[in-house]
Amino acid sequence: MIRQLKYGAYFFAAGCRHVLKLQPKVKYDNVKHLDANAANRLIGSRIRLGEPFMACRFGSGEMRTFLKTLEVDMGIRRSIPEANMDSMCINAGFFPRQQDAVMRFGRLMGDACRDVDLLATWDTLPMENYVLNTWVNQALYCYLSGLEPFFADIPWTLALEGKRVVVIHPFEDSIRQQYQRKDLLFPDKKILPEFSLRTVKAVQTIAGQKDERFSDWFEALEYMYEEAMKEPFDVAVIGCGAYGFPLASKLKRAGRQAIHLGGATQLLFGIRGQRWEAKEEYKDIINENWRRPLKSERPEGAGKIEGSCYW
Repeated sequence: MIRQLKYGAYFFAAGCRHVLKLQPKVKYDNVKHLDANAANRLIGSRIRLGEPFMACRFGSGEMRTFLKTLEVDMGIRRSIPEANMDSMCINAGFFPRQQDAVMRFGRLMGDACRDVDLLATWDTLPMENYVLNTWVNQALYCYLSGLEPFFADIPWTLALEGKRVVVIHPFEDSIRQQYQRKDLLFPDKKILPEFSLRTVKAVQTIAGQKDERFSDWFEALEYMYEEAMKEPFDVAVIGCGAYGFPLASKLKRAGRQAIHLGGATQLLFGIRGQRWEAKEEYKDIINENWRRPLKSERPEGAGKIEGSCYW
């Protein structure tokens, strides 16, 4: 009952802000909200320290679905709404499209929340403050841009110099090719230093894509974890949709460092995407040496994903 009352209080506050047309407000209770420079310094220092560490972000669809699974668990609703099921399967690549499977996903996310050291927040999602203050209250927070190395005086990626880095992302070939041209990608050479690069091709199941190797999303998650762990590494940089958050948690529990950068991972390797080309703050970063993902890396139905935002 106490959980339901607490959730209800946050829900009521979020509803009032919606009616009054106010932006959702994140409440940081006794936790420092780091600016981009401080967040990058923190990540860089933790990488140099070498201890298990998890910096991450929620996908907006995953956050909304996680909240719906909590509502089902608390008896507030009987099932996850169809809109959330659609978002999980099309945008986030979840499968199969079954209520019990998505409920299992929600519980996995709740468990993974306990491993977070630094969480990049949206500050625009209703009920985000409930998740932060209830499920991730042990972490430090920054905004989404603070997790990226592009806007900091000293990018956290500088700490990757000389490290063994595994990048888990569906654009495996593009990342390898672009890293060979790394000196052409950024005016600030600190953003992409010299390190030992290994890639793991992420399972691509967005937009209704199927991968017959796996019976469900959880098998695909375990496969990527096992692939990452096949060889020693120091830091994992992760951009693989809804897989990323729990994958980072699993890697931290295995004693590794994991940065779940999400969609912006492709930017680190000079790979264009329509989402960022449309934003003013990225225009000074993107240059003529950046390339779009290879045609082989564009799945059927890519247009269903926010207007081909990654391509």
